[in-house]
Amino acid sequence: EKHWKSKQTEIDTITCYINPYPFFTNINTNTNTMSSFAAQILSPGGGILLIPFIRMVIMVLFCTTLTAFCFGVARIHMAILSFLAGGLLLAISFFMSEYEKALENSKRKSSSSTEPASRSSVAARTGERAKTD
Repeated sequence: EKHWKSKQTEIDTITCYINPYPFFTNINTNTNTMSSFAAQILSPGGGILLIPFIRMVIMVLFCTTLTAFCFGVARIHMAILSFLAGGLLLAISFFMSEYEKALENSKRKSSSSTEPASRSSVAARTGERAKTD
């Protein structure tokens, strides 16, 4: 039994129920999505997911403090805050570029380790001399 009365409409053997109160539906329908997102963030290395959001927030802070500086509101404070926000943006950009380089290097190493090793590389690792013909 439903708590609200519904109008029944029949269209080519399809029955549709029209909810007259669409805002009073079950809100907890996407709990799996939120719990999986929270699980991803809390897992090791999950903070990387938040970097685009953090970058956006710092950019808004930078624009706000720079605008306040231009309008003359607490000029020295806004200049220092703008400088700090700009430094944070540069630091995050540097971190992301180095992180992507590290990921590429790890992918290259994993793909090269799956290739068969040549005789000279095996000899170099074991300390033997490679035979030259």
